[in-house]
Amino acid sequence: MLGENIKKYRKQKGYSQEVLAQEMNVVRQTISKWEKGYSVPDAVMLEKLAELFEVPVSALLGNAETNAVPQSDLAQISAQLSILNEQMARELTRRKRIRKIIGIVCISLLLLCIILFVIIMIPRSISRPLEYGDVSNYSTHEVASELYTQKDIDSAFKSVEAYFQTKFECCTLIELYYAGDEISKIESGDDGGDNLVLFSSFRAGYGSGLDGGSITGVYSGWKWILEKNAEGNWEVVNYGYA
Repeated sequence: MLGENIKKYRKQKGYSQEVLAQEMNVVRQTISKWEKGYSVPDAVMLEKLAELFEVPVSALLGNAETNAVPQSDLAQISAQLSILNEQMARELTRRKRIRKIIGIVCISLLLLCIILFVIIMIPRSISRPLEYGDVSNYSTHEVASELYTQKDIDSAFKSVEAYFQTKFECCTLIELYYAGDEISKIESGDDGGDNLVLFSSFRAGYGSGLDGGSITGVYSGWKWILEKNAEGNWEVVNYGYA
């Protein structure tokens, strides 16, 4: 009750914390700590407060009997202040322990939220490892053919895409297009159109394992040779520089 009484009598006298601090020759923060119960004045300061507020020391201490503690008995005042200090120390320790527990709980909750956020933000659309070949954004252009239908060429594109994804890790396909009838005839060895040829360019990233052939990391004029399998689908049988 000491802090509450100091605040009560201060307001009754019309003092602000700054004015009371000046009267007591202390800083304003000291008055604030007394009123909040973070510390207590010593016996001398307590008597000075009682004189300033024109009340007995026992009134400040909250004793029921105003004469329970003679205003001039510093020994008794000091004894009561010592008890108050001990009580305050226990209370401050309890408050610190509670704040520490609350801090630990808050940090734990924050870490849990961060972990959940990271898990949620991981793209779920990725169906293959990121180190596999990337065929998501390459360009192409149409080359007329009298040997193959557009369905044949589209099927060959899909076969090359699947092969590139699986075998060309850390690489990005830049361009893919039909090489033309003449080149396909040359690869077939006759005019039968047994082989379908595509040209491409791609970028090899770090970890691709392609050490030679390109200083810039871009491989151009890469040839893909495809043949039809027993099921009638085009499959890659060879590839490399043209």
